[in-house]
Amino acid sequence: MVDESTERSVVLQNVSEETSGIFKCEVMGEGPSFRTAVETKAMNVVVTPKLVEIHTRPFHEPPVFHIGERVSLNCTATGAKPRAHLAWHVNGQPVKEHVSRYPDFEDQRGRVTSTVRISWDPPAYFIKGVAHVECHALVGGHNTTATKKIYLDPASSAAFNHQYASAGCQLPTTWAMLSLASFLLARLLPIGRHRP
Repeated sequence: MVDESTERSVVLQNVSEETSGIFKCEVMGEGPSFRTAVETKAMNVVVTPKLVEIHTRPFHEPPVFHIGERVSLNCTATGAKPRAHLAWHVNGQPVKEHVSRYPDFEDQRGRVTSTVRISWDPPAYFIKGVAHVECHALVGGHNTTATKKIYLDPASSAAFNHQYASAGCQLPTTWAMLSLASFLLARLLPIGRHRP
């Protein structure tokens, strides 16, 4: 107890995991009856992750990806109690698709290391060649965030856009050639007539 405690509240300092438990408040009235009222409340001390990190899989440094290569990122929250709830955000928006979870690891003190993966195929989520990725680790209302910028290879992106545009341009030309061929065949081939 410290100076901030009052007759209505108690302030605890330097709490640890061992501080968790059942706390009891007892109020006693004046004599001669000395009536008492008792209330209990469970308090749990949470341990926020000592580290939250985002890693590219396989390792990329700098984190540059190419068209045709799958983006794969792992987020690991180390040493939380209870286990951290991990959530991905890309470009400021929550993403629940393309997410998978690894088995948790719990140490002898009950602290949990958790890992989740997010993966997708470029150019999805890249805006002007950049994707802003965040991993939020939530424990007991406390949020610890790791951030990372990943990049799309400019040459790869340009080649993809050129190929896409070329494919789009070829389609009308093909249809025009087929239409012209059909017209010429209709003009050149004689129309069958029934002879008596």
